[in-house]
Amino acid sequence: MSHLSSPEPVRHYDRGDVLARVLGAVREAGLDPVLLDPDALAACDEFHLGGALATREVSRALRTMPEDRVLDLGCGIGGPARTLARQAGCRVTGLDLTPGFVAVATELSRRCGLSARTRFQVGDALQPPFPDEHFDGVTLLHVGMNIAAKDRLFAGATRVLRRGARFVVYDIVRKEDEPLDYPVPWSSGPDSDHLARVEAYREAAEAAGLHQEVEEDLTELVQEAIASQGARRPAVHLGHLMGADWPTLFANLRQALDAGTVAPTLMVFQRR
Repeated sequence: MSHLSSPEPVRHYDRGDVLARVLGAVREAGLDPVLLDPDALAACDEFHLGGALATREVSRALRTMPEDRVLDLGCGIGGPARTLARQAGCRVTGLDLTPGFVAVATELSRRCGLSARTRFQVGDALQPPFPDEHFDGVTLLHVGMNIAAKDRLFAGATRVLRRGARFVVYDIVRKEDEPLDYPVPWSSGPDSDHLARVEAYREAAEAAGLHQEVEEDLTELVQEAIASQGARRPAVHLGHLMGADWPTLFANLRQALDAGTVAPTLMVFQRR
């Protein structure tokens, strides 16, 4: 989650010196902050429901080969990019509108020894600054709820995707129309909340020239991941990324998830 095309998301996500908080937590846990273990960061840098478990589902759906080029739109502090690079052997470019997140992503990859396979830059997902058909895969993890113009989002992703390749979207979608309690992890209030139903994603994909292959509700996986993490609080966690109000942000999201108002959904599209 983080992102894109409006100053409001940047204000929501830019919460001071994230790198100092993360490295401070690493030191307190007795871990080496110079040569970081990527797995030790997973509870913080995999900023989406289901964390690394969900990223592995995204990686399988992407079907990339070693050395393929992948674009992660709304990359945050780089956790999914590092996971994809390690698991699939691909080269991942992360794009995010929040400069602080891009700087932290770059530094964490350096300390994890993954600078050769990951790079990060500031940019707008609606206008990815790359040539046509440049990437062998594109990912979007918990970003769409920050973007009203899903037609432009899908058009931009499709333009930079080679023909026959996949655009894998893992997003929180609306299931019911009940109002949410704010703040939530992606928004401080309803004016900047762009949750939508899956139909909006399907329509945007069709207009962009994409064919849908998969649509899967990952609520069960997410609930299992939450229960597993609840048994033992990790040393480095999302409070270090989002600050002191993280418990409130997550509690409001968990309430909507448990009520069935929203659902984490994996969607796989292929460029015709």
